[in-house]
Amino acid sequence: MVDRLAMASDAVAAEPLWGALTPSSVELKAVSDAILTGQEQIWAAETHLEGLRAQTDMDFKEGQRLMRLVDHITSALFGATSFLKRRFGIRPIDAVRNSPPAPKAPLKVLLEDGPGPATLTLRWKRVLNARYLVEAWTGAPEAAGSRLIASQSATASRASFPGLTVGMLVFVRVRIIAGKRTGPWSKPLSRYVNA
Repeated sequence: MVDRLAMASDAVAAEPLWGALTPSSVELKAVSDAILTGQEQIWAAETHLEGLRAQTDMDFKEGQRLMRLVDHITSALFGATSFLKRRFGIRPIDAVRNSPPAPKAPLKVLLEDGPGPATLTLRWKRVLNARYLVEAWTGAPEAAGSRLIASQSATASRASFPGLTVGMLVFVRVRIIAGKRTGPWSKPLSRYVNA
């Protein structure tokens, strides 16, 4: 960079109108040195900041680990829901507050002919760490005169119902089960069973 500034200074000095206004090589070198020093200081500050960030992350994780340990010990001593846990800076466990929210209805639900004859397959968008309950009905689910044909628990984001009666109109729905919480049913889809 110093060489480029020196060359630029020499080129400007060669111009007849620029001679008096051109900074000297010494001035350009001083500016170049100041820029390089500032750049080195910025790099040093960034490195120091990265170190502080890493130390803060380690301290935070250690603090979390210690608070979990205190939480488990106070739960064992006083009970998970005891107000005595407050002495140690921990709230009593509130099962509703500490539980994940109930799952929503499945998305992108699609009912199609299955891989074999007289089979229907229901597909939906996968939800991480979830199970599913899938039902097939002869009419609108839970409506008068409608009966449950089949019910499945699934971990994959699809379920097939083989051996259905050809020409029958089948209604299928699915719901997500995440932990101990169960989401609402999907909108029922219907399809005639093909041969």
